[in-house]
Amino acid sequence: MIVRNQLERQDRQRLQWTFWIIVFLIVYLPLEDFILKWLPLPNSILSGFRLLPELVCYLLFFRLLYQICTRRRPLKITSIEVLFICFLMWAGFLIIISILLFNASLFGGVSSLRTLIRFVSVYYLVVNLELSEANISLILQTIIGVGALEGLIATAQYFGGSPIKKIFEVTSLKLELKAQEGNLSPALLGVGKVGSSSGTFTDSSVFALFFLIPVILVVTWTIYRTYLHPKSHYFLLPNWKEILFLCLIYFGIFSTYKRAVLLISFALPILVLFYFGRTKISVWLAFLYGTLFLVLFWGIIVFNFNPSPTSSGASVRREKKDIRAYVIELFTPEYWNRSSEGSRLFFMKISCGNVLGSNYWYGLGPDENTTVEQLIKLTHGTRDKGQFQETSLYFKDAYWCAMISFYGVPGTLIYLLIIYQLYRSSLAVSENASEVVEKLLGVSASIIILLYAIYSLAEQLPEVRVSSFYFWTIAGLVVNVRHKQKIKTIKVLLEKNQSY
Repeated sequence: MIVRNQLERQDRQRLQWTFWIIVFLIVYLPLEDFILKWLPLPNSILSGFRLLPELVCYLLFFRLLYQICTRRRPLKITSIEVLFICFLMWAGFLIIISILLFNASLFGGVSSLRTLIRFVSVYYLVVNLELSEANISLILQTIIGVGALEGLIATAQYFGGSPIKKIFEVTSLKLELKAQEGNLSPALLGVGKVGSSSGTFTDSSVFALFFLIPVILVVTWTIYRTYLHPKSHYFLLPNWKEILFLCLIYFGIFSTYKRAVLLISFALPILVLFYFGRTKISVWLAFLYGTLFLVLFWGIIVFNFNPSPTSSGASVRREKKDIRAYVIELFTPEYWNRSSEGSRLFFMKISCGNVLGSNYWYGLGPDENTTVEQLIKLTHGTRDKGQFQETSLYFKDAYWCAMISFYGVPGTLIYLLIIYQLYRSSLAVSENASEVVEKLLGVSASIIILLYAIYSLAEQLPEVRVSSFYFWTIAGLVVNVRHKQKIKTIKVLLEKNQSY
């Protein structure tokens, strides 16, 4: 018994180490490329360094499994285990099928699958931690703090110009290796929207995606603390700290020139109020937003505003463009016509159309190179075929459609069911919250998971490293809290039964 108690005490101490390692990775991952660029090492070795966070998470996960298998720790059952195992089995089946049918690469298939699920281990680590309200609050505030730090860097880059940008400038190691292999033109390295900021990330688009979770957390926190908390005095404006964090994060999003993320961030108050149960206010706010949208849309038509209708997505990245024109262009017919021919709508047509319109509804396999080759073969029309060959590097931007190409309809549905189960857990946390931190976590997680599912139609969010790490960390917190809520409910019921 004494030995067992000592082992349990050691396990609790190690779990505290796990908690602090996760907090460290929350801070480190956004800064990773900036830190590594100062190391005088070849790209191949730097690529190995980028695997260290994943390896650390795997080692912690396998240690957790060892503790569970030796019965030194109870296993916390969640709602996604069966689905996740089914997804892995289906992916393994497709890897074998693609090797037999298309001579696909085993390494390529496993590597692509790893990119999608690499931080699921963090989910299980967080679920099995013993977390207090202070621990949960620290994780959420750390994410907000890192978002504010990146917003400060983006502000410095935006106003400081080239000298400041060169200090923080980093290049994608993946693209550099492709260029060295001759699979990518060196001219495309570092191509982004001219004038935009990319913080400590390789690209302004990835930088914008990083801000999604911090901005949801800070908006949720600010609205609740300022207007909805029972002890709030209904101030017209938040306090200066909250205003500072909001300004830094919002300006960081603005500086990326990423229109979709900017529009989502402005619509967040509607979602936050809705999930807090303030339905009438959220409806009125949505009506106000809709009115402003119509005024802007008709203003474009009446004043015949035409922001370079002949420019393409690629030229936007190479030419200096006024940010106002760049945002307003989103509401023009020319933008949507161009999108259907050379952007995400085009990739949706190629991915879903070719796979669902053929006998490959079950998927072409996780290996990206083989899948692209098969999609090119299945594409009808010389023009579409040539255009897809030129832009195939970005076809995963329409991610759910690309996922249908990789894992077919069954694999995509299983993965979406995993997301749905996490969403249900977040709603349950919000509905059964007894503490402020639980309520804030439930509401913000519900919005994060909802937007994660919707926005992945237009971005490869599930495979973006930092966004993926943050997402699975938040998901782990949700399930951890939900598990404690269930235990508390069971204890209350048992006490009632004993009293009778």
